[in-house]
Amino acid sequence: MEERMRILKLLEDGKISAEEAAKLLEVLKEAEGSERAVIMKGIVKGIGEAMESVSTLMKEVSATVAEKVREKANEATEKIRKTSEAKKGKKK
Repeated sequence: MEERMRILKLLEDGKISAEEAAKLLEVLKEAEGSERAVIMKGIVKGIGEAMESVSTLMKEVSATVAEKVREKANEATEKIRKTSEAKKGKKK
């Protein structure tokens, strides 16, 4: 915004022509668009990196949960086996 005001002040003071002011304002507008593009690329890159981190974390959590479920299932299976064997032993 300051740059625009400077250009307009130069025009007002007669230091540049209206045509020169228009060209400067157009260049400024293009530069601001480029600046926005750079910012947007940075934002998109940051979002991508964050999503990759979340994905990696979810895979790690999933693997940990799966391992714990297997452990608990094995423990339950072993308890069932022991209980079944104990009942068979009492029936004899």
